[in-house]
Amino acid sequence: MESKYSIERRILQGECDRNLRLSIPAAIQLCMDAASAQTELCDFGIGSLARRGRYWVVTKHRFSFPGGAGLMDDVIATTWPEKTGRVRCDRDFRLEHRDGTPICLGKSEWAVLDKETGRPTPPGEIYPPDMVLTDETNFDTPFARISDDFEGEPYCSRTVTSVDIDRANHMNNVRYFWMLMGTFSCDETEAMDIRELELHYRSQAREGETIFFQRREGKGALEIRGYAADGRTVMLARIVRASDLA
Repeated sequence: MESKYSIERRILQGECDRNLRLSIPAAIQLCMDAASAQTELCDFGIGSLARRGRYWVVTKHRFSFPGGAGLMDDVIATTWPEKTGRVRCDRDFRLEHRDGTPICLGKSEWAVLDKETGRPTPPGEIYPPDMVLTDETNFDTPFARISDDFEGEPYCSRTVTSVDIDRANHMNNVRYFWMLMGTFSCDETEAMDIRELELHYRSQAREGETIFFQRREGKGALEIRGYAADGRTVMLARIVRASDLA
């Protein structure tokens, strides 16, 4: 069985920013939708894992944005799992135009946990036995290291609402991207000209919780911490802007 899976989509207005360009969180959402479809169709999705007493958790996401797309463009989102490690596994994403011009490249790191013990289980056991896994990857370099020792007052706060919650009754990992990008104004987002975005999940956020956001200039990137009222770090992000690459 081929490990790559693709879906074709047309970009609609609800996925665009004020300039009718595909927004960053919408591009990531398209990649995640392709992954969700593959896992369900190939019987290693949320329901299938639950029947086996397991569940998967995403620990990190990384995306780069070499191109863009606009309203009514036809795009293809492709995803594939890499060969598994002992505990953790990576999944890759590619969003592109029909002619192959890339829009977004991504990678996620995740693990499969046992429902009763909470301990990791071999991720390779969840795939169909005839699925041929690949070494192909979008990023050869490791995920960034982001420390959570931020200082200063938050620049923004957001509340987790009912539309952010997934089947596990905590915030869906894709919704963090929508929330994070919503902490910036349209002018700020356009001025940043984001080229890469990495997000690390540290603890679960639940409906009704307020997430506070701090920011600092890191080495070659803007770093952001999202934390809950009790002080625990919920997420860490690293944003590489066009100016960081100059």
